[in-house]
Amino acid sequence: MGIRFFKDGKNFPHSLRGAISSRALLIFAISFFIFIIILFGIFSWYLLSPVSAAMAAGPNGPSAMSSGPNGWRLDGGFGDEAGEEIDSANFKIATDPEQTVRGRAASASYQIISGSALLPPATKLAERTYRFYENIDAITPLVPRAAENEPLQNVFTGAIVRLRIAVMAAIFPLPQGKIFKLQFAPKNGGTCAAIPSGNFVDVSDSAIWRGFDNPSVADGAQLPGALLSTSAARETYEEQNNTAPTPAVIPLGLRCAGEWDWVIQNNGAVAGQNYCFRMVWASGAPLDIYLVYPEARAAAPRLESTNWRWYDDEEKETPTAALAGENITPQNLNNENIIKLRLGIHEAASLTMPNTKIALEYSEISDFSGDVYAVTEISDCAASSTFCYADGADRDNDPIQNRLLSDTNVSGAHNESGISSSTFSLPAGKFTEFEFTVKSVAPAPDTTYFFRAREISRNLIIPAAAGKNPPSVTTRGTKLIFTISGVAAGMATEGIITTVSTTPTAVPMNLPAPGESVAALRLGVETNAANGYQIFVFARSPLAAADGSIIGDTRGTNEAPAGWGIPAGEASAFGYHSGDDVLSGGSVRFAPDDTYARFASRPEEIAYKGAPAMSGEYLDFIFRLGTTAGQPAGEYGSAIGYIIVPTF
Repeated sequence: MGIRFFKDGKNFPHSLRGAISSRALLIFAISFFIFIIILFGIFSWYLLSPVSAAMAAGPNGPSAMSSGPNGWRLDGGFGDEAGEEIDSANFKIATDPEQTVRGRAASASYQIISGSALLPPATKLAERTYRFYENIDAITPLVPRAAENEPLQNVFTGAIVRLRIAVMAAIFPLPQGKIFKLQFAPKNGGTCAAIPSGNFVDVSDSAIWRGFDNPSVADGAQLPGALLSTSAARETYEEQNNTAPTPAVIPLGLRCAGEWDWVIQNNGAVAGQNYCFRMVWASGAPLDIYLVYPEARAAAPRLESTNWRWYDDEEKETPTAALAGENITPQNLNNENIIKLRLGIHEAASLTMPNTKIALEYSEISDFSGDVYAVTEISDCAASSTFCYADGADRDNDPIQNRLLSDTNVSGAHNESGISSSTFSLPAGKFTEFEFTVKSVAPAPDTTYFFRAREISRNLIIPAAAGKNPPSVTTRGTKLIFTISGVAAGMATEGIITTVSTTPTAVPMNLPAPGESVAALRLGVETNAANGYQIFVFARSPLAAADGSIIGDTRGTNEAPAGWGIPAGEASAFGYHSGDDVLSGGSVRFAPDDTYARFASRPEEIAYKGAPAMSGEYLDFIFRLGTTAGQPAGEYGSAIGYIIVPTF
């Protein structure tokens, strides 16, 4: 390869000839000297190698240069091919038989064109330094995740990190107002530099690496200070592509780079894969040189549940009243029962997990293939809930004081919520014991429920380890207990005082005429019916005597109870009042004390509850009879029936 100079079509292969003005020569010499110093000092390995090769003597001998009417020309052709005569400030340099590289010197600036790729004029940019930090909701991160220019390990799915990148300018400073963006590509072995440029894609909301919004920091804000060792120019904080225009000039100098702060989130990157990051121009054109590529390794910890055991004494920090043995399903769990689950969780990928929070889910299907529900929060627990978190002796996220399971070697935390944040760090490779305080509210009777854990900060399902079964519990079978109890005379209830004593099977209402008699029965219900129960009452016949005389009805009905009284024109009245203030549909027709209804031959509702009644509930059912002097004397009687309907 040779470089030849021409003048007026004459070839001077071995010497420089022609008249050159001292001023032009001085300008050229100074420009060339500055060019050589900058390139050798900053990018010698990148720029000077091909130029040096071009300037060296090639197969056709040393270079030649001459002057002509249009100035100097430098021909980088090969063999005897003539070069193009151009202005004195222009040069043509050949470095490859297949490719022409042109250089233009004007006012001591250089522009390199390689093939069809036009690099930014004058200024050269190099990605120089980087460092990863923990994300915080502030413009300046505080805690480094790795050393400067060191790859970041174990970026969990959903994790948010900060990436500071320094870009250095060469040849000329980078002016303000320039726009860039951040890209990434999987490394797939080898080096980041070996990745084809077309494999890099933009960080974006739809990509596996995306930006993240810290609400307290304005996207595009200028950094208050630099953190990297090579930075001086404070550029911008970025939560998404593209960057804001550069607010600061990037001057020349090895430690004068411009610094950006990127907020990025693992949005589903492949676990175990290394990813390379780079800044590029907003157009997608790469920078001139990448002295470093930021690298991050995606990670997905592998969690599995191990041994477990249920306890019944939630009032103790360390429970002792086990409902069954380790890994054995307790039977006959009652509704409204608060229990504790101790559960071991093994971190099987040798990755430490900061800020770990474990929640519980349940299903009637042992492999959780369908109908999986989160345990309800205490604040949202309703009568129709199946399982809710409950308040034990400890507080949510308090550390466990004593481990109880046979396979755990680290104490975890108490859990009384599935949505609270936690600062607990799950250690790598360990078997950690957690506790959950749970209340059975309205589970189906005679049903086995299976539980599994979920790490909520990373949304990781935690399956049972090989050879282990998920925690489970079986509820008590169908249960319904209905009781009728007598009430003694003189008992104050529902706005009256009873005048006679009753037994479960008899309500004697003897009284002289005219007069009034008031009696009561206490009705009790205990059931684990998930949807509660209803009680209905009916009379088999009117209250009648052997001679056919009857006691009349009070004026109210079950649908529209009324105040007590004997209807006009009647000699007597008989009726009832229910002590249940709220019936089905939310009806409060018996809520006032002075509300009475006549007995009917069809069943009518007198009590309702839409949830299990495991602790036993009761209501007072009032009988009231009044007569006038016109009521015939005699012994009156009737049979009263009750129907209770549980809804499981």
